Amino acid sequence: MSRRPYCYDNAHVESFFGTLKTESDVTERRLQQSVSTLISHVDDYLRFYNRRRLRSALGFQPPAAFRKLAA
Repeated sequence: MSRRPYCYDNAHVESFFGTLKTESDVTERRLQQSVSTLISHVDDYLRFYNRRRLRSALGFQPPAAFRKLAA
């Protein structure tokens, strides 16, 4: 894994978790629920994030639409 002098190795993960906290409904009230419920909500958000969320690098299109245009 990463060593101490390479502080930017974790930048993508930190960015994702910042987006998760901002865009999803994973809030303190969710944290008070069971772990399995929290995992379910995070899993739902990951599906949204990976399939339907607009990406600026893809011209503000979801990945599925971008793949159709590229094909």
